[in-house]
Amino acid sequence: MKEKQEQIVMRISFWSGVVFALAELIMAIFSKSQSVLADTVYDSTELVVIGLTIYIIPLFYKPVTEKHPFGYAQLESIVILLKGFMFIAVMMALIMNNVQIMLNGGNDIDHMQVSLFETILTCFSALILLILMRINKKVTSPTVDVEIYGWKIDVFSSIGVSLAFFLSSFLGHTPLSCISPYFDQIVAIVLALGMMKEPIQMIGESFRSLMLLSPDEKEVAKIKSISSSVLDNYPYDPVFYDITTTGRKMWISIYFTTRIDMMSYTELEVANRELKIALQEEYEDCFVELVPNVLANKEE
Repeated sequence: MKEKQEQIVMRISFWSGVVFALAELIMAIFSKSQSVLADTVYDSTELVVIGLTIYIIPLFYKPVTEKHPFGYAQLESIVILLKGFMFIAVMMALIMNNVQIMLNGGNDIDHMQVSLFETILTCFSALILLILMRINKKVTSPTVDVEIYGWKIDVFSSIGVSLAFFLSSFLGHTPLSCISPYFDQIVAIVLALGMMKEPIQMIGESFRSLMLLSPDEKEVAKIKSISSSVLDNYPYDPVFYDITTTGRKMWISIYFTTRIDMMSYTELEVANRELKIALQEEYEDCFVELVPNVLANKEE
């Protein structure tokens, strides 16, 4: 069920992206706007990654095996990592292109026309975003979260570009008319720089996942807090948390000492089950195990 819903989210995003990219390409050719072209290239690059993701989503739901102890979770991290590097490369090329145009005297365009186009894009982007967010209430995954975050960026960037071009349409009759030929390139560069934040974050998170590192301190503190609330009801004292994340999956091993001489394995199983239920409410794809720290008990 989750796999099917994730496929639906990605397919809606893909085909909406195709329509948007075609509309932006036509508008970029017609208006000669570098800002619209930046949007076109960004969306087209994203379509390549979304198409690849749709193809490999079924792998994310394959069970863990001896041959693949982490399943295919790391494959998701690799795709997100590639997506981040592709975006940065494309945005850098766009920035360089716009700097070159500015050095050659800029480019005069119809600012009001671009503003109207971006306003229409904003409305349709917001509609797609609301649909995806509604579906996302039933399914949680890093891939879907990244996709929804991308649509949020599209909405806010379209609003900003629309407003900027609307205001710039009045520059011709002011002392600032000299910057009018460069305004489109300035907006395109600012837009490209703003779009780089997301891929940089994606690259950082994907590297952590590929290196099988623990999540950030905030997440670790949350896991310890949830675990403590459960283990306080048992004679177990956590001494070490071994937390590994890769893609959408998380492995949590909690090593503990006991406050009693005899340990009931039935009680341990009940505690493990309760702990797993509590943690999976916050982290859906997590594996949890309580591990007796035998050496520490002997030393005591």
